Amino acid sequence: MLRLLSAFRCSPDVARARVRLGAVALAFIAMGGTPQRLVAQVQASAPTSSRATLEKRIADAESAAASARDDDERRRLTALVDGLRERLRLGDFLPGDHVLLSVTRGEFARDTVVVRPDTTVVITGLAPISVRGVLRSELATYLQSKLGEYVREPYVTVVPLLRVGVFGGVRTGGYFEVPADTRVTDLLMRAGGPVENADPQKIVLRRGTKEVLGHADLSEALRLGRSLDDIGVQGGDDFNIAVKRKANWGTLLQWFSVAVTLVTVVAASR
Repeated sequence: MLRLLSAFRCSPDVARARVRLGAVALAFIAMGGTPQRLVAQVQASAPTSSRATLEKRIADAESAAASARDDDERRRLTALVDGLRERLRLGDFLPGDHVLLSVTRGEFARDTVVVRPDTTVVITGLAPISVRGVLRSELATYLQSKLGEYVREPYVTVVPLLRVGVFGGVRTGGYFEVPADTRVTDLLMRAGGPVENADPQKIVLRRGTKEVLGHADLSEALRLGRSLDDIGVQGGDDFNIAVKRKANWGTLLQWFSVAVTLVTVVAASR
């Protein structure tokens, strides 16, 4: 277990990214964040979302949608409400998700469990346990109650993991398996932080080919220091940061030369 958890401690890449924190902060100021806020975010993980938190977010989004004057904003808020309701109904766990599990009493000790295609998990020696409809914030208490049927007063701790991609305008893009309570800013730092020509105004979260969160939602998530769990990230989702196109000075000079030549020819013909 300790070896597994050590993978989420400060790696050399993360250390170098933190040295470049000033550059990362500047890149995301345009998204509504502040350097002070970003510095605070790397110190601790954000909490996972409770059912009450998600229900309040639904109520707030519905209220905002009712008073929204812009059609695009109303559609965005409506889609947010639909996604949150679906999350409350189906829960957070998908087939293939990994969970680090530790039980302090009984013979189960420590284990890494994988969510099976039927949305169940199997703990050695026990019948499959369904996690359909269970949020990450509820998993420890839920499994503790289930294990209580076999073990006297078990104490359960869990670390739900997510395999999430970061691509585009970052230094070391790819897929990262991180705890679900990892802050969005910390995940971007795991990917080395933004490159010089990254466009923080164009960051999206995609699920396959579908865009599930756009700049407005991710700007708020970065500003408030929200976690992957808090914004409903699922395993296999990708963050994509656009890259600004660099000016090709050779091409620009060629076009300038052509323009000057045309002006000269037109002037000479008069």
